[in-house]
Amino acid sequence: MHHIVSERGGHAHIDTDQVVIALAGSFEMVLSTGSAKKTFTMKDPTNGLYIPRMIFIEMSDFSPGAVCCVLASTHYDIKKSLRNWEDYKKVISSAKYI
Repeated sequence: MHHIVSERGGHAHIDTDQVVIALAGSFEMVLSTGSAKKTFTMKDPTNGLYIPRMIFIEMSDFSPGAVCCVLASTHYDIKKSLRNWEDYKKVISSAKYI
């Protein structure tokens, strides 16, 4: 991703693991498990952030010229992602996911 002008993410992937790298510029990543939340500042192209499946992702505060590289373990399929916080909370709190 490049020329990012708004927040990104707001979803969790059901079966995809990812590594996110800030190739240029910086941005914030907030990862949540539903019970815990942690913020990471992405600004070093020599460090990647591993995000396992079923972690809710929010991205914001992109600096001008930020470039975000996402390496994914699967091909993108919108049907295999939870597109909002309410759906995510329902799935992780259900016995089906556990």
